[in-house]
Amino acid sequence: MIDKIYVTKTERGTFLAATKESPYFCLEADTEDVLKDKVRDLISFYDASQGVRFVSPSHEFVSTQFIPTAIIRRDELMAAG
Repeated sequence: MIDKIYVTKTERGTFLAATKESPYFCLEADTEDVLKDKVRDLISFYDASQGVRFVSPSHEFVSTQFIPTAIIRRDELMAAG
């Protein structure tokens, strides 16, 4: 279960959030607040869906460099929502 969400601002000015633990995700938003809302929604959906097996029909690997500028703790993010 994820404990930390890694956040960075892209060269285009958008914000990215990614995890290194399940549930694995990478989300993008125009603002950091919208990004945090998206992460909260995803975590809430994942928590409510425990026991459901999600299967991806295909996997696509995208190679990129992600250097986080902030780390958000899951418990703090969810408490703020």
